[in-house]
Amino acid sequence: MIITLADIKKTRDVSTSAKEARVNQFIRDAEMTDLRPLLGEILYQDIVTNPTEIARGSYPNLLDGSVYTYSSYTYTHPGIKDILVDLAFARYRFMGSDIDTPFSTVVKQSQDSQPTGNTRNREIYSSIRKVAFAKWGLVKDYLDRMAGEAAGTAYEYWFFQSSPLDNDEDEININKITLR
Repeated sequence: MIITLADIKKTRDVSTSAKEARVNQFIRDAEMTDLRPLLGEILYQDIVTNPTEIARGSYPNLLDGSVYTYSSYTYTHPGIKDILVDLAFARYRFMGSDIDTPFSTVVKQSQDSQPTGNTRNREIYSSIRKVAFAKWGLVKDYLDRMAGEAAGTAYEYWFFQSSPLDNDEDEININKITLR
């Protein structure tokens, strides 16, 4: 996994009683269903396999964020980990209160509290994902700019296989469809 519960806790308010194994399932889901389609299969697999790769590019800069210069301007991006924190946390907030028991799935509650309603959870989920996709725009710009200088670097994976997903609606952009 690219991130851990500790990474999420650095920027998001997660209960101290949150179980790592429970949160890890949301991290894995976010990696596979949100991040992998954004990065494309080849770049995603290379990052997972070689997260500290520096020789052919700088995955630490891509993962952790960086300040970089392009066309005489200085830019910054938050990094893949920051996006993944938001995507995993959104899933945790949306589905994290459901507890599997031998009899069924239940929502844990006590006499002093009541669980957040489904509508509110959906609003929070959508709001956090919008933030993640705004950050993705900055990372995508970074990848596009680095891919321009890609020959022989890890970023050539992005150059040759850029993502079909580029908005917060998770829609695939199709430029032309021909039906015969």
